Amino acid sequence: MSGLETLVGAVKGLRTATEVAGGQHGSSTTHVATFLVNSTPVRLQMPEAMLIGDGDEIAVAGRTKDGVFNAAAYRNSTNGALGKGA
Repeated sequence: MSGLETLVGAVKGLRTATEVAGGQHGSSTTHVATFLVNSTPVRLQMPEAMLIGDGDEIAVAGRTKDGVFNAAAYRNSTNGALGKGA
């Protein structure tokens, strides 16, 4: 994942949602989490549920666009979970 920025800190204000899309030929589910890390808004999209909670120490890799850090991967130091987007 070269060229990506990294953000490390505690998760604050965690909100999660599930987006379902599809039609006649199948469907897909995307799990979305939004939260703050060091006062920076983060949006994380994954094909499976993320194991993160408020207060967890997390590292996210991604890029900032329009003031939001769009994360492509995460590592949760609190519980050892990690994930990578599609």
